[in-house]
Amino acid sequence: MLTRSIFVTIFALIYCVICPKLRKKYNPSALYFVWIVILTAYIIPTIPMKIKHFTYIPVLSDTANYIMGSEQLVSDKINFNIFLIIWIAGMIFFAAKNIINHYMFTNMLKKSSCFRFVTDDKIKVISNPFISTPLIYGFLKPTIAIPDKVMDSDALDLIIEHETVHWKRFDLIVKLVMMTVNVINWYNPFMKYILTEMSAQCEISCDAAVVKNKAKKERYNYSEEIVRIATRDDKNAEVTASAFGNRKKYIKKRVINIIEERKTMKKSMPLILFSIMILLFCMFFLSATYAEQTVEYGSLKFSVPHHWQVSVNSHGLLNIKCGPVLICEIGATNGKNISDNDTYFNKISIKNTNIWNQSNFDNFKLSNKQQIIYYDEENDCTYIINYNEKLIP
Repeated sequence: MLTRSIFVTIFALIYCVICPKLRKKYNPSALYFVWIVILTAYIIPTIPMKIKHFTYIPVLSDTANYIMGSEQLVSDKINFNIFLIIWIAGMIFFAAKNIINHYMFTNMLKKSSCFRFVTDDKIKVISNPFISTPLIYGFLKPTIAIPDKVMDSDALDLIIEHETVHWKRFDLIVKLVMMTVNVINWYNPFMKYILTEMSAQCEISCDAAVVKNKAKKERYNYSEEIVRIATRDDKNAEVTASAFGNRKKYIKKRVINIIEERKTMKKSMPLILFSIMILLFCMFFLSATYAEQTVEYGSLKFSVPHHWQVSVNSHGLLNIKCGPVLICEIGATNGKNISDNDTYFNKISIKNTNIWNQSNFDNFKLSNKQQIIYYDEENDCTYIINYNEKLIP
């Protein structure tokens, strides 16, 4: 998850830098599509790939004592479980905050709004004295909310058309995905800036669709209304609603885009194809990041991340490292080197980085906090696994 967030964030920040220059050449809708591709890259699933397979024949010894302390296990200073708990707690907090804000906002609109009319697209229009910017909300039953002061505007028809374009393009669903990405990546300091830039491009592309083939007078009336709305407080903009008024710093971009009718725009298909290629690259890159290698050590078979190093030391012990940190070491001895009073784990399920969590493992015994013993009855040998408890729970 962290690797994905870093990689996509870098690409998103680069796009933020070059986007102003691209606005002069490409269709606003194509630029918005690239943002949707970037948003998709944050949430697209990755499937771990099997890229390597190692087979080792253990050197059997008559005693298991030599394995203890053959190589000191390095304790990691970071407890990954604590970070996981903090991340989950952060997601719960921000998700709850957004849900509460959504409930309070929609509840306020229902109690204090006045019904006006229904558009040709079957969208209800209401007016409200407490909101400062027009917006549309509601996935199944869309409703356009207009501030009371805007109801008499000469650009009212264009404002309603603007909100209707949001609904037709499923921008409300995109807004929900943006909120979800923000909740998942709440620790990312650039996430708010990136999503704000995406929202700005969403509004610009929507404006372009509204004023297409419109007369100059209509364009000026429309842009003047945007400026008037921007001068008001827009803190009431709701997390799952698509609001007409953006932050004031982006209004200049919107007004310029509305007034300057660009008749010659470069074909957008190359830009769209490039963004899709970036998405595909991201998929394969992240898949490689989560790729696994399978290891066979006698009758033991398990999977570890591809970037872990697997080798056999001079004592015949299987060493598994992540960089300089020793994850675990495995050795084997003849016979059953376990007392009859030992308690065994039956069919421990092992996956991913927990190398002893694969199914069909019988006769596991936890002898101390950093050692697991497994007796292979069929081959009459005992495997001893020393592991780093700070890295693997």
